[in-house]
Amino acid sequence: MSRPVAKWAYLLSHIGRPTLSPGPPDPEYEAMYDSWRNNPSLTSIGMTLRPVTIETMNMFAFTVRGGEADDSFAQRFADAVLATLTLLYGSTFDETPVALRVPFSLLRRKKLTSSTLLGKQAIKYDERPFDELSLRLTFGGCLYVPPDVLGRVWESLPVTIADPFYDAVHHYAASIREFCFQGDDIAEVLLDDPAYPVSRRDAVRAETAVHSAFKAVEALIGEPPKDDGNLRRKLEEIGVDPDELVGAQWFGRGPAKESVFVKVRNVHRVRDTRAAHAKTPNRSLLRYYEVMDCQGCARAVLVRAIQHQLENSKAGVVTP
Repeated sequence: MSRPVAKWAYLLSHIGRPTLSPGPPDPEYEAMYDSWRNNPSLTSIGMTLRPVTIETMNMFAFTVRGGEADDSFAQRFADAVLATLTLLYGSTFDETPVALRVPFSLLRRKKLTSSTLLGKQAIKYDERPFDELSLRLTFGGCLYVPPDVLGRVWESLPVTIADPFYDAVHHYAASIREFCFQGDDIAEVLLDDPAYPVSRRDAVRAETAVHSAFKAVEALIGEPPKDDGNLRRKLEEIGVDPDELVGAQWFGRGPAKESVFVKVRNVHRVRDTRAAHAKTPNRSLLRYYEVMDCQGCARAVLVRAIQHQLENSKAGVVTP
């Protein structure tokens, strides 16, 4: 008689699970959770989301192909989730996301405690057992984002977990980890241009941010061709309109928007002349606006290319 095959699940770090406020159940909220649990985008890559509470933290767990132990793919999923969230929402973590393998049977409990988790010998990450401090540091804090943003993340994952988008979103996330402009930050940069980094440390971070933003675009189209017609075709092939106007503004304030084509050329130029080489004659400091503009260009290209891939997959179109 064959022994039953062990089933496994993975705890997903850093991403908080939105919860209902006290009161009667909200039908729309419940429908949203049902759509997440049975999300065709996730099931198409063999993943199923499950709710889990660790101590007082409401988080997500997931299974791979119905409960298989596939640590490599589980980690790739966790990486893709956080990088895609950075692209769509902006915020990110400096720490590496973790997919912690646990026995599937634990998910039947309403709440998991550190002692319960540590009592299971099978709990490992990268083949190393977790101790209590590691567990609390990993799952003791998380980012809660609006449910609609999480929904977009789940929908995008079949694209962003696959090459070349997997590399593209991670290069973008690396740029955002250096500098992240949100809300009032955007207004300050636009209204106080030119503004430069004061310290050399921040100046180097600005160069790294621009370089990573360029690599995000480069992951999808390669080195931008010198011929304008070829560059336009490269952008069109991934579903990006080269003439679409993009650029950061604040209630109409700030530089005029420019086409994606012009922005890509600018990012390439800034990368080559200001960010890619340590020994560039007469190199000037990057302005904060230039960093933000390069990141904005990369985000526009990635978001539109991902949407193009999703639309093609729904229509049954195979794209390279």
